[in-house]
Amino acid sequence: MDVIRIYIDNVFAAYEQTNEIKRLKQDMSANMEEKYLVLRQDGKSEHEAAYSVIADFGRIDEITDEIIKTDIKIEKEADKKSVPYNKGERLIGTIAAVYWPTAVAIYLTWNFTTGAWATSWIMWPIAGVLFGAISGGLACWFGVKDGEWQ
Repeated sequence: MDVIRIYIDNVFAAYEQTNEIKRLKQDMSANMEEKYLVLRQDGKSEHEAAYSVIADFGRIDEITDEIIKTDIKIEKEADKKSVPYNKGERLIGTIAAVYWPTAVAIYLTWNFTTGAWATSWIMWPIAGVLFGAISGGLACWFGVKDGEWQ
């Protein structure tokens, strides 16, 4: 039985001991102990039962990694939903949605009509600097303090 506890402790040692991890650890421990007791009642030795339980549960670290990734993804999605965008952020997003496709259209039109593929690359650094200036100007207009929109 100690082998199972040590195994579970080692599997969960790499993770921050959040409430979710503690609950998962307790659930797995209870399930493994139950299986262990059933095997012992069936006549298996302590070592056979313990190693059989560990083998039956497979790669717990893969299971915990997947569960933790899912929990992190859910938390990030919840954070995204709880942070409302303000006018400045929406405006920059709207401008970007129009600005960059327009830049691509200008680039392609310019190159297909003039054939200046070798020199037209300069458009992209200029477009990037111009967009940065527009975004910076809007940030000043709407007010940004310490990286956060006001």
